Amino acid sequence: MRVSGRLATILKFIAAGLAVLLLAVLSLSVYLYRVSSSLQDLSEQSLLTSSAQTSIVYAADGTEIAQWHGEEDRTVVPLKEIPKSLRDAVVAIEDERFYTHNGVDTQAIIRALKTNTAKGSVSQGGSTITQQLVKLLFTDGERTISRKVKEALLAYELESRTDKDQVLETYLNTVYFGRGAYGVESAAQHYFGRSV
Repeated sequence: MRVSGRLATILKFIAAGLAVLLLAVLSLSVYLYRVSSSLQDLSEQSLLTSSAQTSIVYAADGTEIAQWHGEEDRTVVPLKEIPKSLRDAVVAIEDERFYTHNGVDTQAIIRALKTNTAKGSVSQGGSTITQQLVKLLFTDGERTISRKVKEALLAYELESRTDKDQVLETYLNTVYFGRGAYGVESAAQHYFGRSV
């Protein structure tokens, strides 16, 4: 059976397209493997071990005598001590689909790409709370594609190893709120003169 000239040309284009697609998938797989092999092992790291904390000295009667901190004024508080309204507000502002994605929100990334392309500059981000936490704890913060890929892979891994409440608790105790205040407790003390 002979194949007509036109059909042979179409088949050659399809074969070439499939070969290019296969090469692209293989290249992406090799790249992701190389990036993932250089990532931190999250199983051996406590989320807040790299975060500085404020030291508080108390008298025998329980009254506070002094506080010391370096550049980061941070007091870690458990999630159950953080008001639900504050937790809900942070999730609504930073990552409205926090409880439904697995570390990376593709809808937010697509929305940010469309908005930034239309404006011709970076005016919107698509990072989730988990990605922001990973950026704060495990990356150098430089704006590169490689860092964003590492951030996404670490976010997937982090969410596969811990629950959403632990991620949110760590984020709320880590993020910078301005004026030297790191975490919600330090921010509440700094801005309102009271505990969170």
